[in-house]
Amino acid sequence: MISRRLACLVAPVVGLAFAVGLAPAQAATVKQVPPAVTAPAWSTPQASTRMDPSAVVGLQRSARGARVVAVFARGGHPVIRVWRESTRSKAVARVAAAQKNPTLVTIETEVRQQFLDPVRTTRMTNDTLRPQQWALDRLQAESTWTRSRGANVTVAVIDTGVAVHPDLGGSFVAGKDFTLPEGDGRNDGHGHGTHVAGIIAATPDNALGVAGLAPDVKLMPIKVLDDSGSGYSSSVSNGIIWATDHGADIISMSLGGGYDSGQGVAVAYAISRGVIVIAAAGNDREYGSPVKYPGAFPGVIAVSATQSDNLIASYSNQGDYVDIAAPGTAIYSTWPSGYASKSGTSMATPYVSAAAALVLSRARALSVVVNVPELLMSTADDLGPVGVDQDFGAGLVDPVAALDALGSGSATLPAPTAVTATARSASRVDVAWQEPTPTTGVTSYQVTASPGGVTCTSAVGTPTCALSGLTASSTYSVSVRSIGSVTSSPASTSVSVTTLARADAAGDTFATATPIPAAELDEYIDVASDIDWWKTTLASSGTLTVTISNLPGDYDLDVYNSLNELVASSINDRQNVDSITYEAAAGRYYIRVSPYAGSFSETQAYHLSVQFAPTVVPPPPPPTPEPADPGGDSQGTATDLELGTIRDYISLNDQDYWTFTLDATYDIALNLSELPADYDIHLLQANGSLLASSVRPSTQSESIAIQLTAGTYYVHVFGYNGAYSDTVPYALGFAASRVTPPDLGGNTFGAATPMGPSLTADDRIDTATDVDFWSFNVEALSRADVYLTQLNANLDLALFRGDGTVVGRSNKAGNTDELTSAWLFPGTYVVRVRSFVREVSNYPYHVAVFLRPLGRSILDQAGDTVATATPWDLADVNELLHSASDRDFWTFTVGATSRVMVTLSDLPADYDLALLRSDGRLLTRSAHSGTGAEEISARIPAGRYVIRVIARGGAWSEDDYHLAASVLPVAQTRMRH
Repeated sequence: MISRRLACLVAPVVGLAFAVGLAPAQAATVKQVPPAVTAPAWSTPQASTRMDPSAVVGLQRSARGARVVAVFARGGHPVIRVWRESTRSKAVARVAAAQKNPTLVTIETEVRQQFLDPVRTTRMTNDTLRPQQWALDRLQAESTWTRSRGANVTVAVIDTGVAVHPDLGGSFVAGKDFTLPEGDGRNDGHGHGTHVAGIIAATPDNALGVAGLAPDVKLMPIKVLDDSGSGYSSSVSNGIIWATDHGADIISMSLGGGYDSGQGVAVAYAISRGVIVIAAAGNDREYGSPVKYPGAFPGVIAVSATQSDNLIASYSNQGDYVDIAAPGTAIYSTWPSGYASKSGTSMATPYVSAAAALVLSRARALSVVVNVPELLMSTADDLGPVGVDQDFGAGLVDPVAALDALGSGSATLPAPTAVTATARSASRVDVAWQEPTPTTGVTSYQVTASPGGVTCTSAVGTPTCALSGLTASSTYSVSVRSIGSVTSSPASTSVSVTTLARADAAGDTFATATPIPAAELDEYIDVASDIDWWKTTLASSGTLTVTISNLPGDYDLDVYNSLNELVASSINDRQNVDSITYEAAAGRYYIRVSPYAGSFSETQAYHLSVQFAPTVVPPPPPPTPEPADPGGDSQGTATDLELGTIRDYISLNDQDYWTFTLDATYDIALNLSELPADYDIHLLQANGSLLASSVRPSTQSESIAIQLTAGTYYVHVFGYNGAYSDTVPYALGFAASRVTPPDLGGNTFGAATPMGPSLTADDRIDTATDVDFWSFNVEALSRADVYLTQLNANLDLALFRGDGTVVGRSNKAGNTDELTSAWLFPGTYVVRVRSFVREVSNYPYHVAVFLRPLGRSILDQAGDTVATATPWDLADVNELLHSASDRDFWTFTVGATSRVMVTLSDLPADYDLALLRSDGRLLTRSAHSGTGAEEISARIPAGRYVIRVIARGGAWSEDDYHLAASVLPVAQTRMRH
């Protein structure tokens, strides 16, 4: 996950250009417009799988830290938490800990993004600018004001804040600043949010500047972008939730960026509470119209921009997610301390927000419930191709036509009657009703339980549905409403119902854990917040096996000891069985069954099995008598010799053999003393040949001092000329001191040791701070593979040019072999070997360099011109630019109209990606600054096309780039749902 980019969506044509720069664009889909006028209650999304915490953090080892963002479900309400962790390990630990919380909805990391170009505004004097507001003429603003000016409607402007302005007086309710600890959103050091607010609600007929389309609305300023015009996705998500909880009827967002799952949760929550969410479609048409969020989330009205000639604006994104269009070019509006003209889908979005406010205000005045998004799109002025299209969506917003369609409000749908509600469990109520006669115009029914707003829906002809997720032993008022395509009926007469008490056999906490009544049992997790605790006492040590099966959702299983310490856990995904086998000591243990991400079932019980097998303790073996002769009698039966001193006897016709094995070079000392007779000592190799001996006369002590390499050796002790003693033992002392070999690798970069013709070296890391440097020369352009092997510790491998520039690095965990590869041009290179954790010492290694010289004719796979472009089957390919002036051309053919997505990644420098026609004319390109991935997404007819890869501004590296593509044929007939 995980970069999230947010920016004001103002077209760069007028100079306010923000870098929206998406992560790899996601394919647009036709969004589902909520069919119900009153949206269903928000419920916790079900998690399909859990990622490894390291994958979630997604940082390099060198990263210093991350902002971890999580969304939790608390009482039917999404709650966003942000942690600023200083290190990667802390971020990974934070993710792992959060994943144990059963209320977690989603978790990811985010990155702050900044706009690139300076803001340029066209400042005006305080003269009346109404003649320059062509958009109000196009939308017939004055004609709408005879019926609606947006009264009794609150519009939340989620943006850079809204400045105090004489043309916006008296149009505010309390707001919130999410960029600073304190603030109410009434400060805007940038100007973008103030411009958006004026389009919606600037006061008309006051001889000041401009007029808004819905001048009587109340504005709720929510500041989520700082004065540079950028911010975090979590701030936007919090702004959406805050606006929803504080009475916003409409949320207007002239901002956008990449996909963010937490933001999707916040948007779904707002829509579930009946809030109309409107967002800009984006200004990146030049770069293939990458999908912009939140505009592309289901249920959000995504707005494109038009010009004064009713053509789509040159910058406005196109795609299946575009719902409706509005004027967006050369729009005059309020600006801090004056007025300004701006262009972009940022300017089109507030016109749709204002039109929605006009319709909603009129509907409330007529006591009519209306589906505002559907009404706006069904009455839009169809521009472009007939029907819904990717440029204009349903067409140009037409507030006059929408108000005309709303009419006088007299034609309302009939409400259902004879409503009954029956409690079936602690959290479920079954509802039935009688359908109205006739059902003309009714498309579905919606049941609502208050308080809490829990809902369920059913189709015409099915006058029943079940409310779930309710609170036990609670009383609710239940009503039913007929839902039409645009309006709905008043609510039916409500009925009262009380849910049943929960029959929860298991305890809900560690302290209230229930003793397990049987080895096999069934129990329910019947609400998302339910956690079951069981306990059992083991009289002896043994194997404890705990299993949960027959799972209706993703449940987790944990075992704790009596100190409330986790000793074992199983967290398999989805409905997979969780099982724990634990070798337990005698004592009390606690078993915890918990739902993950809100999984629960009122109808399907999980099955818990608890089995225990006591440890069988064998009787102690009979005592082994002390051997009379511990030393072996031959080399084949030699006894292991331990460091220190041992004692043994030499009996009549006896001789003793001892053995030891060395793993490296050691200085060895053998001392034979306390001799009762004339004894001698020999040191033998594994093949029995003599290495050293001591044969002093009489009872003098014998000694051998020698340096030995790794291997197995034998010590032979015997009496000279048959000497022996049955009553007095001899003493054999054995000491060994490891010999540290010389440090062959250079200790600094400048003093690197040449590797020689073999390009191999063997050495060791002598201390925790030891670093070895090895150098080698490359005579011609070559592919180099550098291996670090024979490891028994976590060592770090790095490859540098002679100037110190890093070419490659490998630092796998543990004692895994390391490998780094790179293209090397002629010159001197240096290999560095060191301990990665800087806590190991005296560990050997083997380093080897393999060079494969390759000429340009072999390496240059791609053609150098459009005419010589290399045919490409769209399979992934790795290639390199051979110089700053080198150009690579690839060609492919599609047989039918298709959506093609081409990605240029793993960039070693700032490269440019372009899609050309077969005659070389440019179709589209992607040219972001830096080494981030470039991406093109375009709809193309059948034919041959060319991909061009070039270095920008002289940027170049000899390393590979990676080129990948996908092609999806586009159906000729597109349906909108």
